[in-house]
Amino acid sequence: MSRAKSALLRRDILQFHYAINTQELGYDEKVFNSYGDYLMLAEYYVLKKGKEELQNLLDVFRKPLEEMRAGEVHELLVQLQFPIIYTTNYDHLLEKAHEKFTGEKTPSIVTLNDMLKVGNNMKVQIVKFHGDLDDLDSVVLDETSYFERMDFEAALDIKMRADMLGRSVLFLGYSLGDFNVRYMMYKLHKLWDSAKDPLAKPKSYIFLTTPNPLLKEVLFEKRGITTFTSEVSDHGEGLKRFLQALLKGVNDLEPQ
Repeated sequence: MSRAKSALLRRDILQFHYAINTQELGYDEKVFNSYGDYLMLAEYYVLKKGKEELQNLLDVFRKPLEEMRAGEVHELLVQLQFPIIYTTNYDHLLEKAHEKFTGEKTPSIVTLNDMLKVGNNMKVQIVKFHGDLDDLDSVVLDETSYFERMDFEAALDIKMRADMLGRSVLFLGYSLGDFNVRYMMYKLHKLWDSAKDPLAKPKSYIFLTTPNPLLKEVLFEKRGITTFTSEVSDHGEGLKRFLQALLKGVNDLEPQ
């Protein structure tokens, strides 16, 4: 898991970016890298090379992702049996972890058609918020697709708002510097504020890898979101320990 939606997106774009042959674009690699952030550079590549070449590059990019094994964090998420998981990952590691743990295949939800197909028949919904490499049109990779995702008006956005309004939410692996996360929380807070019965609002939580008391108070406590902070400096280890403690707590609550 990554520290953030945008950090995760940057990681995926960074991996994609390394696959780009900058000489084909007429630039030295270091010069090309200095001209903008990864979203902008990915946008330039799409403009210059076109979607067909992008598909070829994504096919190369996809292979190492498909060969990756689900890690401990993915397996812990599955064992916690969250009914709905939203992820910005392009890969299929959550699906692999779920199949390993349950013996059942879980198709991911990427498009409106996926939503219509599965309905409410799935025990677990894995929603790919930034797309899936198996569907090029769904992938949030360049600046244009990222800004479109920030509109929060697509079918997946409407579904997410409905899911959040009716359920407790646990935000995992986000950075306080992520504008898209803060904006989503702001919109959600506005919807909750319009409710006549504030007690009906489901509780929400966020796990932070880095403590920041000021932003914690301003951003989260004001909006009714309970925070948990990692006690170790390694972000991945901190997230794993948190999920392990959460799983133990859930198991302790279950009748023996």
